[in-house]
Amino acid sequence: MHLLRIVVLTFAMAGLAACGSRTITTGPGVFTPALNGTVSTSGGNYYVSDGGYLTILPPAHGTVPVAGINLSYWTSATSGGVYEHAGYMYSDGNVRAIAGRTSSGRSFAGITGTPAWGMPTSGSATYTGAFSGTYYRPDLPGGRQNARGFFTTNVNFSSRTIQGSGAGNLGSNSSLTINGTITGTKFNGTAQFSALNSGGLVTVPMTGGFYGYNTMAGIYQGSTVAGVFYGQ
Repeated sequence: MHLLRIVVLTFAMAGLAACGSRTITTGPGVFTPALNGTVSTSGGNYYVSDGGYLTILPPAHGTVPVAGINLSYWTSATSGGVYEHAGYMYSDGNVRAIAGRTSSGRSFAGITGTPAWGMPTSGSATYTGAFSGTYYRPDLPGGRQNARGFFTTNVNFSSRTIQGSGAGNLGSNSSLTINGTITGTKFNGTAQFSALNSGGLVTVPMTGGFYGYNTMAGIYQGSTVAGVFYGQ
């Protein structure tokens, strides 16, 4: 077993140089997400850059099938007595979306992909898939709980709106709903998440888009919760 499987680096971006490096503090409410995270890969590792932070994840610990799609995941179990980061990744060749929580209690989320080749200007569509993420749960060791479940998204191309909902039961009785507006191939709005001991209904920003030929994917992120959703 690797004694250290995940490394977190904090850094000051050029635009933040005057503020100096940021400090990571354990627990919720210490990070205001910019929700502009991106994902890149190098040497088998994954790099999520969001809100002035860089989170580095090694190759995923494994995969789990959700709604017929194998999700990559990083476990929240201990490695050498140290709790690791927890999170999920959806990737289908057109888009890669990663979200989760670090071992220090900070959420991370990023999404990068190839925009859809064409967008309808009328009509509607339904995308079926899943949602998956991690949230702050203070009654558990490490303070993190994974959540995932089926997800259905309804898109109205005429009114440029998107709505989605889903529920899961990974020991957390979780649910997620999204509402947003579409601009070009992207959409933005809010997500509402709830789960066992999550502190009630949590409302956070969400963003995403349409990728490749028939993929819809997005991320949601707040100081206590972060995750991905997707469908085809």
